[in-house]
Parts: sequence; structure tokens; C-alpha cells
Amino acid sequence: MWRALLFLTAFSGSLLRAENPHFDEKTLLLPTAPREEITRTLFHQRRSAVWNENYGQSLTSAKNTGKVLLLAFMGAGWCPWSEKLEREILNEPAFLEPLKEDLQFVWFSCPEETKRSGTELLTLKEKYGVQEYPTLVFITPGQEEMFKVGYLPLSPKEFAARLKKMIADFRELFGKLEENNPISPEELESLYVKARDLNCSRYKEKLMQMGLEKDKGTFFLIEKYIQLTSSGNKKEAELVRDEIVDRDPKNLKGSQLRLAIFDFQTRSVRLKKKDNPYSVVKPLVEYVQRFGEKDKENLWRVQMMMAQYLFAKNEVQEALNQAKASFESAPQESKAEIAETIDYLKSYAR
Repeated sequence: MWRALLFLTAFSGSLLRAENPHFDEKTLLLPTAPREEITRTLFHQRRSAVWNENYGQSLTSAKNTGKVLLLAFMGAGWCPWSEKLEREILNEPAFLEPLKEDLQFVWFSCPEETKRSGTELLTLKEKYGVQEYPTLVFITPGQEEMFKVGYLPLSPKEFAARLKKMIADFRELFGKLEENNPISPEELESLYVKARDLNCSRYKEKLMQMGLEKDKGTFFLIEKYIQLTSSGNKKEAELVRDEIVDRDPKNLKGSQLRLAIFDFQTRSVRLKKKDNPYSVVKPLVEYVQRFGEKDKENLWRVQMMMAQYLFAKNEVQEALNQAKASFESAPQESKAEIAETIDYLKSYAR
């Protein structure tokens, strides 16, 4: 039964998160100093020598070597996620070794109360938009922000590999957009995705404009529609939506599916208690009615998406109906798990 529940919830797009870690309080009951100071001292004793707490010194070194600076803003002594990241990732050789040729490592121990931060720390936090802990900010030797990340549920090796790819992606973007290297129409989409995933707004907007001018497909129009809708610009968003539909009226490029899923997700986030949950799945229902017979590959997935959402809203019977429809549409290799989901929903529908 548990497999059925996992299979059902997999379509929500949400991630299972581990519980916040806590230290054994017995190790912190020392009368000589506050908890924050003691914990910071304990972790500092374990910290690798590659970490430098002198920002000016690290910046000078980076300018001489051309290395990227990793600024680790850590809530040591009071933030459990910072302590977890320090304990499990940031001092591990599997994390540090692959990165030490590329990075200058800088450590900031941030007090829980902002007013206790020094002038330099406050200035850097404001400059790079640090609002939560832990935050790892990557900057060029010229102090331009490249990207930032928080805690990621990865092993030290996986974390390092993720960061190396992000650095490589940023350098590719820099080379193409700052050094005026030629960009083919085929490259625009992949470069935009990299800028979007890095949350690098200046490159993302530049590539968006280039894509809207050069791309005759619907990828950049859909990205623009998502931006406008998310910012509340409904009137302009509808004009862009109409253009997407005009370019792909038969859904040959999958544009109508992307629109339906995004509209469903947007409605689910904005749903109020008094609203009817069926209004949320309306874009998916309309997609199935218009394109379901021609899009067998995705039909069963859309139906399971509706089943999951309706089940979460306690519309169990309709969720069961959608799950049954998904079973009929699904490929043979997926039917067994959907059957378990149906049995699970039946136990609630009784």
C-alpha cells in the first residue's frame, strides 16, 4: 500500500524533506559560554584549513589567481541546516578536493541577530541578497555574483559535481554573452535554461530577448508567458498565450500541454479555501478533451496528476475515477503501480 501512496504523490512535483537535525543537547550544556559561541567553536575546530575568514585576503588572492570565490554564509551555533551542511559536506575531502583548483573558500559565521553582524558582513549580505542560512554565494574576482545555492540533499561528491557544472555553465554564459562570441539559434534555448537554472537574471533576460527575436517556435513565448503570469501581468500574458496557441494549434510541439500544466500549477498555488478544487484541474480536463486521444504518451500522466490533486483535496471518488482512466491509458509497464494506487484509493472511498 505504501508503494501506491508514493506513486500517487510522485506526480505532485514536491520533494520529501528530511526532518531538521538537532544536536545532542548534552554536548552543549557547558556553563562557560553561550550555546552559539560553544557550537561555533566546536565546529571551527573541525573546519578544513582551506576555509579563510578574511574576506579581503581571499579577494586579493582570487584576483591574483583568477579563482572564483565561494562565500559561505553560515548560521553556526543556531541554524541546524548550517550545522548539518558544515558537518556532512563542507569539510569533507570528497567535496573540497574537486573544487580547490577552481575556488577560493571564504567563511562567514553569521549571528542569529542581524544587529550583531559587523559592517563588512552586513554589506556583503545586502549586496548579494543573503536572507537565509546556509547560503553559498559564488562571485567572480571582480565581485560580480555568479549564482548562489542553499542546502542540497546530496553527498559531498555529488554536491561538488553539481557546483562544478554550475561554474562551467556560468563560464559558458559569460563567454557567449560578455565576450560577444556568436550564438546560433540552436544554442539559445540551452543557454537560456542554464541561465534560468542559475537564477542569473541579467543573462536570462538578455537571452529571453534574443530568443523572442530569433526563435520561431514556442519555447521562449512559453517562458515569457510564465514570467508574465507569475508577476500578475494577466493582460499581456493572455496576448502571449494566444500567440503560443496560434503557433502550435495542434500541439505538435507539446506547447498546449506545457500551458495546461503551468496553468494547473498556478491555480493550485492560488486556490483559496472557498474555491472549488475542480476549477484548478480545469486546464488539464480541457487538455484531455482536446488532445488526449492524440497524445497517448502523456494522457495517463495528466490523468494521474488530476487524481493526485483531487485526492489531496479529499475528492476521493473523482480521484479514483481519474486513476482508473489513467490505468486504461497507461503503457503496460506502468499498470501494476497504478493498480496499487487504485486499490489504495478504494480503501478511502468506502
